[in-house]
Amino acid sequence: MEKDNQEIYIQRFNFRRRLVHWIHTAAFFVLLGTGIIYTTPALSHLAESGIPGTLHRIFAVVFILVPFIYLILDPKSFKELVKESLKIHRNDIGFHLRMPFYILGRTEGIPPQGKMNAGHKLHHILMGILYLFLVISGLALWFGVGFMGPPMFSLMGKTHIIAVFVIVITTLGHVYFTLVYGALPSMISGKVSSTYLKMEHRRWWDEEIAPTVKDKTSK
Repeated sequence: MEKDNQEIYIQRFNFRRRLVHWIHTAAFFVLLGTGIIYTTPALSHLAESGIPGTLHRIFAVVFILVPFIYLILDPKSFKELVKESLKIHRNDIGFHLRMPFYILGRTEGIPPQGKMNAGHKLHHILMGILYLFLVISGLALWFGVGFMGPPMFSLMGKTHIIAVFVIVITTLGHVYFTLVYGALPSMISGKVSSTYLKMEHRRWWDEEIAPTVKDKTSK
């Protein structure tokens, strides 16, 4: 915990969690870029060297391994992420009902949220589902040549493209909210301000963080 004038900064994300996040981010954007090269006729000449294909396969392996890397590096944080993402709270419904206002950067009237707000939970669940679709369809396209018939191969190709499309939209939303609510520094330093926590995670602040802060500042 650090104090900057009246602002208090809490260490929310440790180095291992941030490292996994940025490994995942790098793998995703390399896969997206190389995938666009292969699916865009005007860019197909860039694939002739074979480098985009090689990069796509290398980073596909990285993308597949990310959850396992996280589990190995920080099993406690990994389990907490899964547990919190699947934990339903009565305030979650109120959060989604106020989503139009949240999109505009307004948090007034949103029920107090826990360590992970309802939007984060939905994002993580959706990303987990998309991860499975991408991995299954991607591996089928990679190793299924000669084993799958044309209809199944075509189905896997369409599934992969649709999953990519949805995950791109989801990622754009994630980036948008990160910028609107100034959350990017938390994935660089791992620290978040008390102002941010009171705005986004009021229930977590009131129930867990504030009592700890009060105890430390009173000593």
